[in-house]
Amino acid sequence: MRGHHRRRRGATGLPTPDNAQRRDRSCAFNRRPPAMTRMSYNTHGTQVGNVSDGATGAMLVPLATVADASGPYLRWETEVFVLRGDDRTALRQRLQTLADFLAQHPAIALKDLAFTLNTALTPGGSRLAVVAESVETLRARLGRAAERLADPHCKQIKDTRGIYYFDEPLHPQGKLALLFPGEGGQYLNMLRDLLPHFPEVRAHFEQCDRLSVQGGRPKPISQAVLLPEAAPAEERQQAERELWRLDNAIAAILMADWSLYELLHNLGLRPDVLASHSAGEFSALTAAGCFEHNDTLITELFALGRLLRRQEDEGEIPEYVLLAVSAESDAIMKVLAPQQDAVCVAMNNCPHQTVLACLPSAIAVVEKELTARGIICERLPFSRPYHTPLFEPFLAPVAKLYQTL
Repeated sequence: MRGHHRRRRGATGLPTPDNAQRRDRSCAFNRRPPAMTRMSYNTHGTQVGNVSDGATGAMLVPLATVADASGPYLRWETEVFVLRGDDRTALRQRLQTLADFLAQHPAIALKDLAFTLNTALTPGGSRLAVVAESVETLRARLGRAAERLADPHCKQIKDTRGIYYFDEPLHPQGKLALLFPGEGGQYLNMLRDLLPHFPEVRAHFEQCDRLSVQGGRPKPISQAVLLPEAAPAEERQQAERELWRLDNAIAAILMADWSLYELLHNLGLRPDVLASHSAGEFSALTAAGCFEHNDTLITELFALGRLLRRQEDEGEIPEYVLLAVSAESDAIMKVLAPQQDAVCVAMNNCPHQTVLACLPSAIAVVEKELTARGIICERLPFSRPYHTPLFEPFLAPVAKLYQTL
């Protein structure tokens, strides 16, 4: 699915797509014009440096942590190959044609073959997807798929080694829903692998970096997310702790939420339903058209995160332990009735998972009571009683933000 291009440097110093230097990555198996080239970029021979904000001199998007000049993304561990036929018989013929081609061209670059196959797809028909890391593996899996498809009773293939086929669409009348994660979904180097390839992802990171510095952050927000892979363990542990600080966590997850939404939107996905967890509701509401996505919105959200962190640093927000429990909330609270003054339900995720907010002084007793009954529980890396009455006194800034928007 990736068109690999050379890139030139734009006015900001970032590598940008250069249509004049476009490289046709399609291979001889089924040469067609690239269909998604504007979405896919790589760093062939391009020196990658840092980008600075001309107004402040602060470093924006530390590119050295994203990709170095040697191009670590020129070869992926695996590629996805999608084959299509007008019907099942035509699909089997397509498999045989590809197998014959691979026998004659064992040195073909897998990324070129995947690009050719995946950009030649037309709607409908019968499809097979194969994941492979080498030509040899691909040939073996094509052979296995052909054997399975020769059986008229085979209605689907779900081979965990990397072969997937369904005789009928899973949800022919289904709709598409997008779920925006909230705080807790962030992690170091989140979306790092997308930045060199998708300009809309990179553009949103740059926008957030610029606005975070203008809003008073000593460093761009991306530097709280992106870390060199060679960073020592102590530096990585410190970065993990910082990423879970309230302002960094909110900013990071919102930056990632919107980056992925922009990417999916540009790929043509149009959701029927938008939903979210916690802070992700800002992204969901924006995608639904309730808010306008612009510098003002991002600036206000970053300011909200800084305000909440200041309240946390000053000890205004009480410290609790969040505990994920694999049981229904009513049953849990019956078990924990003696500790009802020290524990409350924070999130009722589903019938078999509840998140509790517990006083630190009571957490050991709560865990003991639950595990003694065979109930699995796990502490979460939070110390804030989100989604409980305990957090209500600190929601005034959130209410004010909604009024301004």
